[in-house]
Amino acid sequence: MTCKERREKRLARGLCADCGNTLDTDGSSCTKCRERRRRKYREDREWYAVLGICPYCRKEKLNKGEKMCLECREKGNEQNRRKYENMSTEKKVEYLKKDSEAGKRIYRERKESGICVKCGKRKAEKGKVMCSICLGKKRNRARRLYQEMHDILPREDRIAYGLCYICGEPLDGNRDWKVCSRCHERLAENMHKNRRQKSEENDIWKRENELIFNSQMRKYCETGTREEMIQCR
Repeated sequence: MTCKERREKRLARGLCADCGNTLDTDGSSCTKCRERRRRKYREDREWYAVLGICPYCRKEKLNKGEKMCLECREKGNEQNRRKYENMSTEKKVEYLKKDSEAGKRIYRERKESGICVKCGKRKAEKGKVMCSICLGKKRNRARRLYQEMHDILPREDRIAYGLCYICGEPLDGNRDWKVCSRCHERLAENMHKNRRQKSEENDIWKRENELIFNSQMRKYCETGTREEMIQCR
């Protein structure tokens, strides 16, 4: 008796086609056989992933940080697209509702755990819901979209056209500079302002900690009188 005939005979008697025990679910396999098959499939996928091979086709190599190869991803997207197109209107509404609920649930779980809600891999920045890498990608996308909407030349191409790296205006100062004279003055002013502010903060900190920085004050604190300490100031 072949394997196919044995399976058909078991199914005709209402038994599991794999093990021959009582069939307790719909289909051709019992719950125990289904769970064993799922566990074996999951172990095989993890083993191929550790080796750096796509666990779906088991042929192509995986790139760093990916879970499947490009070809398998395209096939999966195509299958999902065809499945969605063949759905009825009610099924589409239900599918989109479930997808939205799943996305909200994942967002809420990641936010409560303090990890990035976008990638789910790294810790979120303080006061933010995304990590520094995802925040940088978001800013770059917003910048590119703004440049496309307003027909603005990207920053990395402005210098080659003789434009200011910051504002995009023609360079009216030294051609060796990457910024125009107006932006150069503003940058210099901000730099001096930051230096003055930092110097003032250091002076305030030193005055508030005079007992540490003034050796004479330390000496009078140890041996002198209160009047002598006041005169030292």
